[in-house]
Amino acid sequence: GVGRERLEKTLNQMKEKLGLKSIDAVLVTHMHGDHVTDALYLRDQWGAKLWTLDRVAKVCANPQNYDYAAMICAYGGIDKCPFDHTFTDGESFEWEGYKFTIDWMPGQTEFGCCIQGRIDGKLVAFTGDNLFGNPADPAQNGHEAVVARNSAIFEEGYILGADYLKKLNPDIIVGGHSWVMDKPAGMIERFAAWAREIRDQYQLLSGDEDYRWRYDPYWVRAEPYRVKLDPEKDTQFDLVVRNFEKKPTDVEVYLHGYDIRKIKPLVVRLKMEPETIVRTPITLSPKPMKEPQIICFSIIRNKQPLTPLFDMIVYPAE
Repeated sequence: GVGRERLEKTLNQMKEKLGLKSIDAVLVTHMHGDHVTDALYLRDQWGAKLWTLDRVAKVCANPQNYDYAAMICAYGGIDKCPFDHTFTDGESFEWEGYKFTIDWMPGQTEFGCCIQGRIDGKLVAFTGDNLFGNPADPAQNGHEAVVARNSAIFEEGYILGADYLKKLNPDIIVGGHSWVMDKPAGMIERFAAWAREIRDQYQLLSGDEDYRWRYDPYWVRAEPYRVKLDPEKDTQFDLVVRNFEKKPTDVEVYLHGYDIRKIKPLVVRLKMEPETIVRTPITLSPKPMKEPQIICFSIIRNKQPLTPLFDMIVYPAE
């Protein structure tokens, strides 16, 4: 966020010069902590309600369950953010005579949304951190950043988000961090072209038939990522494995660490159907612990051994 001191200074100026009396609601565009921490302050100090898309609220409510980048808890002092109201994809609401729609819009992260509606006859889209730039400059394509640990597979992220904006065709885009982009149609086209080009570059780099095997850090993951051990009874989590291929794939997952005698099953062998996700319950029996421990997942995919690419954390009971 901008910081409490600067935020209060700005709000006081708005009260003096613009007649601000209250803040009804804060709409959060995506899961990153720098877009949430000050929203909590506005709820506490101004009585504002916090709203967002349901899939954004899910990860903000329990960020410790996930291994994504820039979560709320990474910013210090705040562990989670419950929301007062959540919207489903495509749901609309009215406020002071204006109608707004909340659409799922991935890009920088899977867990993002676009808030769009007409203001003074123009279609305005609030897009979070998905793209920034000067639409009048033909050299700028709106590219923000590529961070795989945001959960940002291109076909399910920037490409999908760019195609959404092309269809929406807004008159104005209001991005995060004070970016206002007028007449953005040309830049949206360049943004869509960039999203496909960068996907193709990652495909060339990967050395695999599908770049996602090398790019996505979540095709094997634990849910939740952080598990607190119960000292008296078994603790469970789900091992989640995804097959990107349009053909069957064999995947073996070997769990290392903690205490191999207390992990069941210790090895998960899957014959996966094309483009599927399989969840396998894993049980941890209790053992004495003083410090957090890591469980690593070693992978064999179609008889090809891979290094321990994935992990999870087990915490001792308090």
